Amino acid sequence: MDKKSKDDQRLYTIEDLECILEHIPYEVWIKDKEGKHVYINKRGANKIGLDKEDIIGKSDKEIRPKEFCCKCDETDKIVLEEKRELFYEHEYYSDKDEFYRVYKFPIKDKDENVKFISGFSNEYSYGKKINEELENLFVSNMEELEDIECTQAISRILKNLDSMIKCTSINLFLVDKNGDNLKNYLSNENDIFCENTQ
Repeated sequence: MDKKSKDDQRLYTIEDLECILEHIPYEVWIKDKEGKHVYINKRGANKIGLDKEDIIGKSDKEIRPKEFCCKCDETDKIVLEEKRELFYEHEYYSDKDEFYRVYKFPIKDKDENVKFISGFSNEYSYGKKINEELENLFVSNMEELEDIECTQAISRILKNLDSMIKCTSINLFLVDKNGDNLKNYLSNENDIFCENTQ
């Protein structure tokens, strides 16, 4: 079956694919080999603070702060020259600390030459801060904290997390070092805390 016949059998259009990209909870973009945007979804445009039409055809240097562009250029170059995907975390300072997870990959032609650089990113500032607080609690202070203090600290973290992400339930399970026994269980629902006495 030739390529045209395969294309004729597709039940979706380019508009359908763009509709998907518009609705996923990530910033999505495609750039040509010169670094000019050929596509960006609405979430990505909103993060930059411009309309999509004002971004297409422009490079990061034309639309983003200088400190942000350095990382963009550096990672684009790796994807372009090494023809491989790249996943990294990026810390960005503006009026507040922002942390991003970024995945970039090359779009190649049939001869394996890079045509475009595409990528997805999402901000995870809250998640990073919560992880750091949990690490500090469990790694640095666990031995110094009395059981009641530890419970109160964990309960506070869960309440903060609940208010940030507006979830219906958060449950935390603590197991012993060997992973054999459940030691503690904590939920944000009615401040439930249970200790395994076995």
